[in-house]
Parts: sequence; C-alpha cells; structure tokens
Amino acid sequence: GTQRPRILRRKNPMVAAFLSLIITGAGQIYLGKIARGVVYLGVVLLISITLEGILTFEEMMLLGIATSIISAWDAYSLAKEMNE
Repeated sequence: GTQRPRILRRKNPMVAAFLSLIITGAGQIYLGKIARGVVYLGVVLLISITLEGILTFEEMMLLGIATSIISAWDAYSLAKEMNE
C-alpha cells in the first residue's frame, strides 16, 4: 500500500520559549528535541555543581538565568524553523 502523508503539527514558539524560561530545556523537549533539552538542563546542573563554592549565590543565579534565556531563545527559534 500507499503510505499516508505525515501530518506535521505546528508548535507555538512562545510556548516553547516560556517553557524553557521556567525549566531550562523544557521548550526543546516540547518541540520533540529531547536530547537537546536534556543537554540544556545538564549544562545548568553541571554549572551549579562545578562552580558551587567558587561563585556567590547571586553569580550562580545570573548564570542560571542567562542559560535559561539562551535556551528560551533557542526553543523559540527552533519552533519558528520547524513551522516553516
């Protein structure tokens, strides 16, 4: 037989970005890019484990926020690209 065409579901870029702001990497997971999302989350965990005791709490928070913003931007861009 004939194969049915695969229907691609559009993903909302704003939802992807918001999820990554709440939990780093969650936007990528929402988009089906699980490994990519786990890498983002792993980076945050690695930073916090590796630099604990070296950086102040405020510096750690800034690094975490920066990583979340980068993850959100990546998720937003990826969703836009996937929808094209």
